Amino acid sequence: MAGFCKYCGAKIADDAGFCQNCGKAVERQRPEKMGVQSPKFCRRCGKEMISGAQFCRECGWKAESSASKSGSPVQDKRISGQHMRIPGQGASEAERYRQNSAIRHQKVQMMKSQRRKGSIAPLIALVLVVALFTGFIFPGFLRVKLPGIPGGLTDLVNEKLKPGTSTRDKYTAKVSQEKLKEEYDAIDAAFENGTLFDDNKENDTRYENYDWIYGDSLGWEEEREGLTVLPEGKSKAFKKETPYGITISAEENALDKDREFKLEAVDAAGYEKLDAELPDAAGASGLLIGAWEIDAGLGDSEVLPGYYTMDFDLEAMGLEASDYDALRFYRVDDAGKWQEYPARLNGDKVTIEADQNSILLIALAAGGFAVLADSYTAYAGGAYFNPYTGTFDLKYNGQKVMQVMLDRKSFLGALESGNSELHNELETKAKKEAFEQIKKEENLYVESIGEMNNELNAWSKDPDMKNYAVRIKKKFKKRYEAILKEKEDNDPDYKRIKKNLEDYKNSELNIPEFRTELEAVEKVCLSALKAWQWLKEDLGLRMPTYQFRIELSGEDKGAYGATLTPALSNPYMVISMAYLGRGDKLTYDKLLCTVCHELFHAVQRCYVSKLLATYKFDEMSAQDLECMAYDHFKEAGSDPITSKRESVLDNLSDVYWFALPLDGFKTSYPEGTLSAGDSASASYPLGPFVTYLREQNDVSYPLVLTRYHSLLGKRAVTTVLKEAFALESDEGLTESYHAFAEYYQTKFYKEALKDNVNAVFSPLTRLSGNSGKVKVDLLNKNYTTRVRRIQPTKLVEKWNEYAMVLKYDDDYKEAMSDMKLIPLKLKENEEYREYADGLFVEPRKWTSDNETIYLMEVDGGTADASEGWVWNNYSGYTLYLMPKPDQPEVTDLGEELSVKLPIFGEWPGYEIVDSYVLTIRLGKKDLRQIQIMKKDVDLEPVKIDISDLKLDGKKLTQEQRKELVVILQECVEGTFKSGEPCLGPESDPQAITGDIYGTWEIESYMEGYNSPMLDQYINMMGSAAGAAAGGDDAVGKIVGDSLKQYTDQYSKISGDLASSAAKGKMVIKPSQENGRVEAAVKFEGDAPLEKYTGTYDETTMILKLERKDTNYTDSKGNTYDLSGFGLAPGMELTIYKDVNEKDPDHPIMTFEGSTAVNNQFASFSSKLKGKKISDEFQELK
Repeated sequence: MAGFCKYCGAKIADDAGFCQNCGKAVERQRPEKMGVQSPKFCRRCGKEMISGAQFCRECGWKAESSASKSGSPVQDKRISGQHMRIPGQGASEAERYRQNSAIRHQKVQMMKSQRRKGSIAPLIALVLVVALFTGFIFPGFLRVKLPGIPGGLTDLVNEKLKPGTSTRDKYTAKVSQEKLKEEYDAIDAAFENGTLFDDNKENDTRYENYDWIYGDSLGWEEEREGLTVLPEGKSKAFKKETPYGITISAEENALDKDREFKLEAVDAAGYEKLDAELPDAAGASGLLIGAWEIDAGLGDSEVLPGYYTMDFDLEAMGLEASDYDALRFYRVDDAGKWQEYPARLNGDKVTIEADQNSILLIALAAGGFAVLADSYTAYAGGAYFNPYTGTFDLKYNGQKVMQVMLDRKSFLGALESGNSELHNELETKAKKEAFEQIKKEENLYVESIGEMNNELNAWSKDPDMKNYAVRIKKKFKKRYEAILKEKEDNDPDYKRIKKNLEDYKNSELNIPEFRTELEAVEKVCLSALKAWQWLKEDLGLRMPTYQFRIELSGEDKGAYGATLTPALSNPYMVISMAYLGRGDKLTYDKLLCTVCHELFHAVQRCYVSKLLATYKFDEMSAQDLECMAYDHFKEAGSDPITSKRESVLDNLSDVYWFALPLDGFKTSYPEGTLSAGDSASASYPLGPFVTYLREQNDVSYPLVLTRYHSLLGKRAVTTVLKEAFALESDEGLTESYHAFAEYYQTKFYKEALKDNVNAVFSPLTRLSGNSGKVKVDLLNKNYTTRVRRIQPTKLVEKWNEYAMVLKYDDDYKEAMSDMKLIPLKLKENEEYREYADGLFVEPRKWTSDNETIYLMEVDGGTADASEGWVWNNYSGYTLYLMPKPDQPEVTDLGEELSVKLPIFGEWPGYEIVDSYVLTIRLGKKDLRQIQIMKKDVDLEPVKIDISDLKLDGKKLTQEQRKELVVILQECVEGTFKSGEPCLGPESDPQAITGDIYGTWEIESYMEGYNSPMLDQYINMMGSAAGAAAGGDDAVGKIVGDSLKQYTDQYSKISGDLASSAAKGKMVIKPSQENGRVEAAVKFEGDAPLEKYTGTYDETTMILKLERKDTNYTDSKGNTYDLSGFGLAPGMELTIYKDVNEKDPDHPIMTFEGSTAVNNQFASFSSKLKGKKISDEFQELK
């Protein structure tokens, strides 16, 4: 097969020793010797390193040897130069002339040197671009070459032991139960008093009427416009070699169809044109040595659906190894626009990907100079900028690192707008305060200023009221003016804006001595310099080497700032000044964190080019860094952040975006579709997951971004996360995601409490008491979190307790192997637990009509996802309600008990129950549990032998037998024999011999009420009144009438009480203390619930009760101990039992008794009587 001459491109025979066209000798290719390399290990962490790698992927340690020295390890570096420091940028004409002269001289010397070496052929076929840049730190290159430092310097800062770079073992953070309870209690308390979502309601007024000339309505994520992406098609894989050392190839179906690629060197005219454009297009003077034109039969605006690859053999092109690190590749389209290709260097081969026709150029960047900036240039009297110049530089350590651009003429309108808006607020407040004062002083029965004006206008028509109306109007006007003047003088925001407005109008802009600065612009500059210093010095990040531009814009982008990355230029920041008009502390705290966030986007582009970047990861990590900025600057020694975290970091508030898969921006669930119209807003709330991974894996951002850079091509978020945090697999990322969800659970819970919560994130599932069950379908959505609101509903009022069962579908564990279900607020193994077939929520009280269990559904990334038109991988679970069962009917037969059980009906909720469990209890001690299968429950009672019951190894005494109670519970199928049965709520305890237990009616009739202390007080007041009158009949009459009025009221109250009657209910239960009973009494109306404890003598049938709780809280929240006032009497009741002819098994039971108080505060007695109405224990409220 014929070959091509690498010098002139002419075709030559395989066995030719010389090129017949140019006469150059043809080098014989010798087979490469394959050496066996021994494994290489990191000297810091001990992990095995990839062959040829200069840095350890685990800890970032830099190896001693390099490919340029030994030639054996394979280099693996990404090359991209869109952020190079360009000579002449921002320089004067004289400076550019001197630079260009030096460059021209250097070109000539280089060309002479290359001719002597004979390493580059004439410019007939092979052409190169040599650009001599005066300063660069190009993205993807791990070293920053600094003059005077042998061997260069790594900016991974591993050797400096920066925070977050240690290589300690990973650990999983788990919030303690105490901490979780504290957070949940705080959330619930704030929710109850209506302040839960007030965190970000601090004053944050925007002023929309700015008109600035700078800015772009596009977000930084916009890539290319006006391009037509061809539809996907079928194409064969191909590989085409060219005579220029360039191989073009594509994978199968990468193109829309099979295409023929042509690669030709540009002619002399094309070379001269490109050579003339190089200084402006590439940003530096240089020597254009050549270019190629690539034609795939595409229009200039057409883009392939995939990529074709171009591989360059650098050695065949005559380049030396020392040149490889500085290579640049450019594309020039038909319109003459230059765009740099990201490229990948691997040994002496370079690979780039393309998807369009173009002219291809190669650039060699020789030399290098990095901006050295070690200290922060503090603001001192505005020495470094003036906002009225339109454009000015920000200096860091004496170097111009940033440039601020603004339209000075628009400041006047901006200030006037801010002044007007704020003054309107002050006027409104002044009017309201004046109205409230006048309304109170003049006893006006009106609700608004408008209503007051209407009333005064009506009075003006009445001659008798006219003067009164005029007086009030004048009074209101003066009061309003006085209040407004006070507010103008005391409001710091208004004074500041007004001062800035006066300064602007009075300043003579052409006289530097009279120039003043505006606070908002100054804050932008200070924030930018603080952010630069923090990112560079504290975090050790690689900063942009070009002069970073900050444009101040009046356009409202929906946020404080945005970073824009044009396709053919460097990133720059736009600050929306409309958000800074208020100028309060919250505004400037948000500004500082926003600037850190946006500047970090420019830093990201120093590691990974825009075309290869993963947008969602960029925003998630930038939000994480914004949180770091808040924590850092909150501890600053001067001007620290003082605003609430929730108010500054309000990007985190929309937690519902966790319902989107990490790798996507749109998905569908049975409850609906969730789609991100604004990709940034859907990415910000996910930042805490990056925070969690960074902190738990102890990885610094230089290492995160370096690993991000090491990925080939554009990758999914999950791929980037696994690489950046060394998680290695989906199993590792899934484990971390599950742990994060548990760590972050209170935030998910808080989101679910919102009135307008997103229904996809927090679907509402009603577990109705009518059916007792509900089916829930789940889809596999990789790396998502949702919170399901499960609301069980009562069927009958006596269901004051319930348990809940979640039973997995048969295929759940296989189909949903990466799903984790966690009931929020509930303690595992105490309030809920997992059993073989699902989850069991232990019995709990029904707290309200809106009883809700919040179930967090956390989906990892190891199972097949349910996406597309057909959900092909899903499963789910069924929820069952287990309410409190009815009491069993128990009859004592001596050696055994006869127990009649409630019949299981056709209620669907019973499907999960396979049996009853009867517990025989003495006090707090369970003596026996018996399982009775559902199939064995019928109308006939169950017989239970109790002849051998023992307590602590001893047979029960007769007295102990009388204290026995029977408890009934439902049992979840298949769990009783496991040793850990899932039992529903306990029925009310059914005593064996205690007829008194149950619910009673109670009536109380008070007799002989009086208050000895008040009687004595009235006598004392009468004596004092007589002495005060001093014989004056008039005074004596006044005092006597007042005292008589008081005594009449007291007598009336005493009389009412003396004949008062009250009705209510009393519930008597067995106590957990042997030999005692408990009782609760609630009279009608606002009477408090009274709790008693006591004893019952079955022989005398006398029940003696004493107050168990003696504290009383009034309507104002004051609490009193009634026993201290002698107002907590007990009761003594005599029980009567009569035959019930209608139901002989249930006798008619009544009681009579009394209670009495006799002390200095009160003296009375009450007769009590009542009747038993039910064996059940009603809940008294």
